[in-house]
Amino acid sequence: MRSFSLITTLLVATQLNPVFAAERPKRPPPAVTAYEVKAASLPQSYISTGTLVANQRAELHTQINGRIAKLHVAAGDQVEAGAPLISIDARSASAEIRRLESQLNLARQQLQRQRSLVKKAAGAAERVDVQVAEVEGLEANLQIARLALEGYELTAPFAGVLGSFDWVEGGWIASNEAFATLDDTTQLKVNFDIPERFLRFIERGREVEVGSAAWPEHRFTGRISLIEARMNAERATLGVQAQIDNSAKLLRPGMRVSVSLRVDSGEEKLVVPARALIHEGDRTSVLRLDADSKAKPAQVETGQETSEWVEIVDGLAVGDQIIDRGLVKARPNRPVKVLGEETPRDRPKSPEQGESQGEGQRQRSKS
Repeated sequence: MRSFSLITTLLVATQLNPVFAAERPKRPPPAVTAYEVKAASLPQSYISTGTLVANQRAELHTQINGRIAKLHVAAGDQVEAGAPLISIDARSASAEIRRLESQLNLARQQLQRQRSLVKKAAGAAERVDVQVAEVEGLEANLQIARLALEGYELTAPFAGVLGSFDWVEGGWIASNEAFATLDDTTQLKVNFDIPERFLRFIERGREVEVGSAAWPEHRFTGRISLIEARMNAERATLGVQAQIDNSAKLLRPGMRVSVSLRVDSGEEKLVVPARALIHEGDRTSVLRLDADSKAKPAQVETGQETSEWVEIVDGLAVGDQIIDRGLVKARPNRPVKVLGEETPRDRPKSPEQGESQGEGQRQRSKS
């Protein structure tokens, strides 16, 4: 019994006397980073989809039926405007031209003789008139024959890329059969629809961004080239066409692409990083830092949102410091340790930088 009392006395003394009791270390405040509330523009974009088509496209046909005498190109060739593509056997047409030229030369000689006879009073003036009519008729026939000869050669109406074909020299081609397709792919066009509420952001020459699943790392630039005169009454949308520079030849007609049109006014608003917000039911708040580096809850009202940034309509002012990173470690009304200036790699980008590639608020077309 005496031993038990001694042990109890020693335990109590150990708890009360700092000599015996080791001091418990004090936990340091959690480390966080701060974000200074600032005003900036919050880019927003409306995103639709469309299919690319060539700037110019044509299905090429010969003017006449005939045997292919010469193929000047191969499938897939890039050709210039006016370049010969195919020549049809034109020997009969050339012979017809030579026959008409011979008849015309003879008729001109006869006309010259009739005029000489009239001058010598040895011929009738009526014979001259008849011979003039014959010469003019032959000249017209010769012109028609020469124009017909041009139809024996098919040329490219504009610069572009030929599609596939299986024609061979010596084969027969008819005018109702397509020789090949020709597409000008240096410029591409895409048609898409814009809802009525965004009409004020549409004008010819306005820039759009185009994205393709085939090239996710590329953003292609286009400009609005056509605005339809009439709206679609059933869908309350307006048809728009944009022209895209494709000099790099990365895009192809028929590809499905996304089209992003910026639809914000450009005015500056208070913005904070989306990760700095605390959502509790229908309430949204942030942890604002006071002069003593204590995290004070502050309820806020939000407006427009993007994937990274949120507009603050009420609850904060320009210059306020809020907790950005390390939010999960901070406790309301408790002090925190604010880390120094972040490195450029970790520093949050401004909304303008973060949304420069059309990452703003995206609204998908219901079409």
